[in-house]
Amino acid sequence: MERPALERLLKAIEASVSRESVAHFGPGRLTVTARGQRDAGMAWRLAFAPQNMRDRIMVKVECERLQEGVVLATEPRVLGMQGAVAYLVTTGELRIPRPNSVLVVETPAELLSDKVRALLERPYLKGRDIYDVWHLREGLGVAVDRAVVERKLSCYAAPFTPQRRPAWFAKATSDLREAIENDLGRFLPPEVMAACRHDGYHPFLDALQGLFRELRESGVVIPS
Repeated sequence: MERPALERLLKAIEASVSRESVAHFGPGRLTVTARGQRDAGMAWRLAFAPQNMRDRIMVKVECERLQEGVVLATEPRVLGMQGAVAYLVTTGELRIPRPNSVLVVETPAELLSDKVRALLERPYLKGRDIYDVWHLREGLGVAVDRAVVERKLSCYAAPFTPQRRPAWFAKATSDLREAIENDLGRFLPPEVMAACRHDGYHPFLDALQGLFRELRESGVVIPS
């Protein structure tokens, strides 16, 4: 999809996103801000500022151009039937106007391959990527799919430009801990962060290092 079409699509859904935000968070204002434009992709930030809350609710929307003929693995999911969503609805912390909406999402194996590429390619590490790997591996039991990972490293129009190799993660414990410490505090409650810190972040590190060990053992080819 070309950039003008993406911009029209986002503009077309802006009013409905604002209405749905009001239904959950109460009266407020939605702003949509372009966060970057490249030949191979675009990004926007959607921020909803409720009148009765100090914090804003923000979502980043990113679109990346795929190589011609590439199709990523997806599956349909009913929004209201997802465990985390159902729990929040039951406890009254979340109200969703359309709980029976069917979302087309990447499969867990495809999501794991996203994390592999991000961890190899980002100029700086994000603690949330490490957390996501832990959740996918330990919470959902997602194994490495060699074909899916290798496809992910070549599927986008933007070329894969690795900043680190899989073997680096086996000896980078200090850097990984620093990335977790600097990033996850914005997403996890203080008491959860304190417990994870007390444990030396070992569950996260074990999951991440196990992932890259499995990548090496399965013979995944990482382009230079």
